[in-house]
Amino acid sequence: MSATLKLTTDIIKKICELLREGMLPRFAAMEADVSLRSYHRWRKKGKKLFEKRDIGENPKNPEEDMKMQFFIETEKALGAYDKTLGIEYAKHIPKSWQTIAWIRQHRFPNDYRKSAVDGEDEDEDDKSDGNGDAKETQKKKVETAKKNIMEAIPTLNTLN
Repeated sequence: MSATLKLTTDIIKKICELLREGMLPRFAAMEADVSLRSYHRWRKKGKKLFEKRDIGENPKNPEEDMKMQFFIETEKALGAYDKTLGIEYAKHIPKSWQTIAWIRQHRFPNDYRKSAVDGEDEDEDDKSDGNGDAKETQKKKVETAKKNIMEAIPTLNTLN
């Protein structure tokens, strides 16, 4: 039976640095000599602790606090890379919001999933009433998605 790897601030710094540069989590973990299983286990536990903090429960010991910090810092690092990605693509493809949407949808599927863009999460009131308004409804959904992406990338707005 192998010893369990202990999460340290050095591991957190190394993984977050690599995530900010755009490295996928599995490769960032590997580079920091951490198994992907440990990476996901620490994030999962850290997320639970972070959510409990909202209801007034704090980590019970330094190990739990470290896992919560791991979750927070990796979220920040992934967010920083997402921002950088949008800015860089805005410089090179200023007219193509669809390209940025596709990249984000595939790089961050939970945050930019197709169903949210297509409007599957919308209320029933927003759907077509069957009187030939389906194309107009779809057009509104596309415009809304485009607007959301444009707002997320300030430099893209200035280039258009």
